[in-house]
Amino acid sequence: MIAGMHGKQVAPTNSTVADYGARGELRVYLSLYADDAEAFRVLGRMIVGMRSGGTPFTPPQQESGGSGRWLTFGPGGHNELWVSQGRLYWLQGSPGAVRQAAAELPPPVAGSWT
Repeated sequence: MIAGMHGKQVAPTNSTVADYGARGELRVYLSLYADDAEAFRVLGRMIVGMRSGGTPFTPPQQESGGSGRWLTFGPGGHNELWVSQGRLYWLQGSPGAVRQAAAELPPPVAGSWT
């Protein structure tokens, strides 16, 4: 599914996509990498790609306070991305569903990527 959206293989094979809610109010994309450093490299490429304007997403902005979470808007609504424990999380949906799910998942690695 992820490869289909990008027109090429971009995510590791140990990735998953899950929809939650009776009407699919939340979609979670989760990819597992060898470590935080590798996951941050991928997150960095994603942010640069979205900032280039060649995607349907707005340029990502880091959440205030240096939380390590990135926010963007595009297909599927609000999107929040971050790295934790070698995993790259991407949540998509309504603001309330995204915020609630983000609060229940492992927090971002301390620090920030710029």
